[in-house]
Amino acid sequence: MESGMKSEKEASRSIVDSFARIIRIISIPPVMVTALIIILSVFRFSVFGELCQVLLAEIFLAVFPLLAYPLAYVVKPLRKKGRDLNHKTILVTGSPGFIGANLVLRLLREMTGGMIISFDNMNDYYDPQLKE
Repeated sequence: MESGMKSEKEASRSIVDSFARIIRIISIPPVMVTALIIILSVFRFSVFGELCQVLLAEIFLAVFPLLAYPLAYVVKPLRKKGRDLNHKTILVTGSPGFIGANLVLRLLREMTGGMIISFDNMNDYYDPQLKE
């Protein structure tokens, strides 16, 4: 009789654990962003206008954040520190521009430790000499 109760509890716990795992997977931000982009592109396509904008939104809001996980194994300082570096690593986009450059300079002056990663699209919309 007691073994029957244990198996019922184990089965119940297994169901609860499976449900919790599903909730964790669904609530991962890139999954939620993907769902939102799909909903918007189907019901409010005017938000994006073109399919290429939908794809760009998916890439920048869902795919790039997922790349942080394998990147942690590739970049040696991230691999050593793990979660300790989460609040000390800053990604600055558009750093050659006026706002980005001033932000990076201020961060360099005020930060104690950590890492600043600079990312920019060096296109020729503005004079490339200005960005270098």
